[in-house]
Amino acid sequence: MPHIAFSGTSDFRPYLPDAHQVSSGSYGFELAVYLSQSLAGKRIFTSYPFCLADRVRGGGANWFLEYKYSSDFPLAPSDRLFKNIHSEARFLIGICTECNDEDGYSEETSKGILWHIDIEDDHPQRVRAAGTDYAPVKVRLAEIIIEILDSRGIKSECSWI
Repeated sequence: MPHIAFSGTSDFRPYLPDAHQVSSGSYGFELAVYLSQSLAGKRIFTSYPFCLADRVRGGGANWFLEYKYSSDFPLAPSDRLFKNIHSEARFLIGICTECNDEDGYSEETSKGILWHIDIEDDHPQRVRAAGTDYAPVKVRLAEIIIEILDSRGIKSECSWI
């Protein structure tokens, strides 16, 4: 799955006190809202951000956006041959952080937060059983998210994990 990481920004600091966070020192809601709005501006419509307590990374809660595949998804021209994408294909865009408790509240310490964005399959069982490779959709979603971050002056790194 594509994995995007970045740090060095205070743009997504939480506006609620740490005691009101899903998990102390685990941020991401503000970034999830920003990505959802930015993707919608590109006609890629996700869910509102939600938290799944049973999916944690590094001990903190994760925020997610769900993207349900649409036939008008902007695949690269070379991927247009990739036509057997199931109409019920779903993807989760997971967002989490690595930082110390309270780091998100100071402009200086929030710049040290390491942000993670992962894109994974979350298809119904019958879609998974079809055995289709959804890598082009995940790669394209990652490229678009990187473009969104870039447009805000945020430099990120992308790897495949």
